[in-house]
Amino acid sequence: LTVCNFFSNHLCKLGLTSTSDFRLRTSDHYKTNSFKFMVEPNKIKQRVLYFLLSFLPLAAMAQGTGLIENFETYTAGAGLCTQAPAYWFTWNNGAGTAEDPVVTDSLAFEGNNSLLVSGANDVLLNLNGKTSGRYEVSFYLRVAAGKTGFYGLLQQFSGSQSDWGVQCFFDANGKGTVEAAGNSAGFNYFQNQWIPVRNIIDLDNDHAEIYINAALVYDWQWSKGLSGTSALVKLDALNFF
Repeated sequence: LTVCNFFSNHLCKLGLTSTSDFRLRTSDHYKTNSFKFMVEPNKIKQRVLYFLLSFLPLAAMAQGTGLIENFETYTAGAGLCTQAPAYWFTWNNGAGTAEDPVVTDSLAFEGNNSLLVSGANDVLLNLNGKTSGRYEVSFYLRVAAGKTGFYGLLQQFSGSQSDWGVQCFFDANGKGTVEAAGNSAGFNYFQNQWIPVRNIIDLDNDHAEIYINAALVYDWQWSKGLSGTSALVKLDALNFF
């Protein structure tokens, strides 16, 4: 993770693997108290993802201040949230539990370490409730052949009452879907290859864009949230599940 006031080449590595997907799409009509869980057995999916991630304020680019997270200082085999509680937490605040993903040295974009998310792991990066400014949340990801992936950005994290800004699904057939503002857009991606993903969140102008493999996939009014009915101009967390 990089939090800084300029574009940086020093991005962090985040690797994700999951054996199940309970994320609810807006297009799936299941009764639930939130967009958090979907427990239909026929909707369970398998995922393998590896990420190189950065979070960059796009203003004051010359200042060069920021936070860099590359997982290299952590112990492989130990939980991320137990090692970095100031930045990472789980959905139910369960550092050290089954929700807490482990740092791994089995695969990385560069260096030695990445983050492995599997099974019940459900991790979030605290973006500290930004209400102004322009930000880029960027990463490289790799989805293994026949697997799927997910990430989402939240306007406001509050457990089952959270407000989603966008959800992005990478399906097992090399196709994916971005869902936000009550609509969706499809895209193609290459499995077993590293691809860049860029999320531009402009809170000052209430606008958001997602680029996958350097191509603009979707842009929307950020405050509309996932369903299109929100009015919240805020960026609070990044979720991998």
